[in-house]
Amino acid sequence: MIFRAYARGDGALLLVPDCLVASRDAERRHGPLLFIGRIDDRHLADQAVWNRVLADIDRQSYAVVRGSMRSLLTSGTTETA
Repeated sequence: MIFRAYARGDGALLLVPDCLVASRDAERRHGPLLFIGRIDDRHLADQAVWNRVLADIDRQSYAVVRGSMRSLLTSGTTETA
């Protein structure tokens, strides 16, 4: 699964499925948000983290993860949203 990654002001990332954009609720709770790229879950090693991410997305259409996951951003996909 591909996720769109948005940076929060505190450095954490907010992830949404690539077919979506960050919701108004996500922006209100966590914003302002800046689109910084995409993350492909095939490059992830910690299955427990991704089970939580998927559960959060099922519940609220987004998930918040540590800023250290910026290293997983795919290159050449940064744009403004």
